[in-house]
Amino acid sequence: MRMTGPVICVYHAYDGDELVATGRLPLERLPSVGDELRLNGRLLVVRDVAFSGDSHVLTLERLR
Repeated sequence: MRMTGPVICVYHAYDGDELVATGRLPLERLPSVGDELRLNGRLLVVRDVAFSGDSHVLTLERLR
């Protein structure tokens, strides 16, 4: 199911294999794998979008 309105996602941000940040992120729409997001001034790419419990969960990776 594709969300088209505002959504709050749980995120796990990685720099290589190292988990560097987690939290909740309000977005205008649910991103897709491969989309780029800016978080705390850093550009990240969406590597996975999952659903767990009652939340969308994003796995993000820092672009080099």
